[in-house]
Amino acid sequence: MNPTTALTACTKLGLRTTYIGSFGSDPLGTMSRQSLVDAGVDVSGARTVAGATNQFAVILVDARKGVLPQTKRHLALANLLNASPNGKAEADAEFAEVRALDPHLLPAPPPTAVVPAAPAPGAAPPAEAAVTPPSAPGGTHKLKPINRKFKLTHDSAVYQAADSSTSVVGQVHHGHFVHVTGIQGSWLQITLRNGTVGFIPVSAAE
Repeated sequence: MNPTTALTACTKLGLRTTYIGSFGSDPLGTMSRQSLVDAGVDVSGARTVAGATNQFAVILVDARKGVLPQTKRHLALANLLNASPNGKAEADAEFAEVRALDPHLLPAPPPTAVVPAAPAPGAAPPAEAAVTPPSAPGGTHKLKPINRKFKLTHDSAVYQAADSSTSVVGQVHHGHFVHVTGIQGSWLQITLRNGTVGFIPVSAAE
């Protein structure tokens, strides 16, 4: 039997009791000391140790079922510790015990965010991975809009995009003039008389 429980029982039987021991300076120590005072136990010979955490035990009894199951005892103790200013670490340990005994009783804790460590003073920043954007038709060149007429120096196929592997959408012939609407790398964007837009090599016109 816990000695303080025995002292309380003896006091209720009409005996004079004195507790000679120590209390922690935390809220649990204050609560333990006051509970003995309230029960009529003399605590004048006890001391409070600064910075110490008071030890305690909790027995939970259900009015209908008696002593609570182990899992619920851990849960009740975790909630009690969680309410204490300095009890979070102990509460987390009790919550972990509850999850181990019954994974369905408590939701899993949120994942801990991983924060990269700061580089040491004078250290070079970490290299970033180079990301190569997907190539547009005609390589990495962007289309530059223009509005001019060019004379063809030789016959050429007209391609759907600035790439000779794309579909042929027309044909232009040496000596004719074409309406050029853009330049993309080594390609000219042209508009044919029927409204078709396509590309020819720059070398096909002047």
